[in-house]
Amino acid sequence: MTSTGLAAARESNRQLAEIIPSVSDDQWELPSACAGWRVIDVLAHLGALAYETVCPPEPDPTWPKVRERYHDLRVNERRGWSHAEVITEWQDYAPKQLAVQEAGQEPAVASEPVVVPGLGTYPRHLMA
Repeated sequence: MTSTGLAAARESNRQLAEIIPSVSDDQWELPSACAGWRVIDVLAHLGALAYETVCPPEPDPTWPKVRERYHDLRVNERRGWSHAEVITEWQDYAPKQLAVQEAGQEPAVASEPVVVPGLGTYPRHLMA
């Protein structure tokens, strides 16, 4: 099981929650290290991942097959959102995402295969 991964995810979320209030609107708009993404887009990406962990979408054959392009698609869907909306999505869904990941550590489901489009199939416990 990946209890270490789950602990790291919890710590990462804790640190991010601590940092978010200190980021100004101007800072959210700065370019990030991800080409074409602003700092707020990185948080939008994390919020989208958290949302999809909790509310998995039905697969759509029109989605990009390359995972990075899929992430671009989800971030682009949020580009019109205010900073507050992006932050709220992450704040609302990150704890729920952790709960789903924690539940995935249970022996009864830990070995179930999970298909991650564009990346492969993995045992559920590795999703943390």
